Amino acid sequence: MSVLQVPSLVHAGVYDAAVVHKNCAKTQRRSVSLFELELPIWKGGVCYLDSGAYPIEPDHFICAKPGQTRSTQLPFQCYYVHLSAEQGGLYQLMSGLPDCFFVTSPEKYYQIFADIIHAFTFPFPGSEVYLGGKILELIYGVYRDSSHAIEVIREPLSPHIAEAIDFIDCHYLEELCLADIAEEVHLNPAYLHRIFSKAMGQTPYQYLTMRRLDTAKKLLIT
Repeated sequence: MSVLQVPSLVHAGVYDAAVVHKNCAKTQRRSVSLFELELPIWKGGVCYLDSGAYPIEPDHFICAKPGQTRSTQLPFQCYYVHLSAEQGGLYQLMSGLPDCFFVTSPEKYYQIFADIIHAFTFPFPGSEVYLGGKILELIYGVYRDSSHAIEVIREPLSPHIAEAIDFIDCHYLEELCLADIAEEVHLNPAYLHRIFSKAMGQTPYQYLTMRRLDTAKKLLIT
């Protein structure tokens, strides 16, 4: 019989995108390296996972997995737990979870997250064992509930917008204008501006400026 490897708790807490990303309408796309389990606190914003766009609601549960790419359109506040898991049964189980699904009893998860966050922030004798049990309780609850819950229908980003984002992410340090981006994705500049703004909540120029400002902030810090 194989030994059950409990995922390692890397971090847990309460996340507010507006505090971490000030003066920012949408966070930068990044690659996910851990299992990121999140329970939104307030309604608002959009969670972008790979090519999907999920509206953020208090009765949604978000499961981002290693290898995915994600970003968030603000506002977004959530309880979160980040886990690292070795290849095996639990890794495969968590990898198969839906990206976003409805939960009928979010209060149950609020309590589990609160217990994990408190024990992680204020460790006590035996807290590692306690946390291991709570992590398994969380994973089991998510697995059980997601198996018969309604998965949130994602609104996929159009290939043109995804290509435009990738192009900006690769060339944002160069001189770029709307016409350059539109030419890359084979669209009329005015049409690209309209559909990009509707899907992303910001114009191509605002997204380009955000990427440049983020890089400038990091350079100033380092």
